[in-house]
Amino acid sequence: MEKIIIAFEGLPNSGKTSCIKQLTKINKEILYVPELYIKQEVNHPNLMREKYTKAELNKYKKYQDKENKIIVMDRSFLSTLAFSYAKKQRYGKSNDYKYNIRFLKDNINNMLFPNIIIIFDIKPSNSLIRNKRENQLKNWEDINFLKSFKNYYISKEFKKISKNINIFLIDTNNLSDNKIMGEVKKIIETIHK
Repeated sequence: MEKIIIAFEGLPNSGKTSCIKQLTKINKEILYVPELYIKQEVNHPNLMREKYTKAELNKYKKYQDKENKIIVMDRSFLSTLAFSYAKKQRYGKSNDYKYNIRFLKDNINNMLFPNIIIIFDIKPSNSLIRNKRENQLKNWEDINFLKSFKNYYISKEFKKISKNINIFLIDTNNLSDNKIMGEVKKIIETIHK
């Protein structure tokens, strides 16, 4: 069986990290790749995007040779694309998005890029209600930014990038953690056969 790389995508507070942690406790064969948290020591946007893209290459070096047949990522580079897409839609700032698209084209073979995407769908208003993180980016507190981020996953740009990827959508708005977990297990059992 080929290696399966599953990326959990979606808005903040949709249940991705909680589900992944529970999943990796149940199945020790799954390798968990955490979301990248990069401190914003510098406000210069070019330096931040270079930190994120360099982190993607480092992630690949760290995890590419692992023996695990299933790798589960708490977000992938697709989230970086969604974030820069939302900046473009919300504020008209397209430099980061163009940079990230170019980086993806040039480096896709040197990245942990998913062949399965599980999108945790949540209403932007619910993402705000569940928001309890301190020191997070102001964008995550902007309802219109959240809407633009969510819309990336139905955009033409995303469809071009994800045309060879199996995509599953789980509406987590009214589901308990156990039901979300049940849906994820079904997906993994289906693709793991």
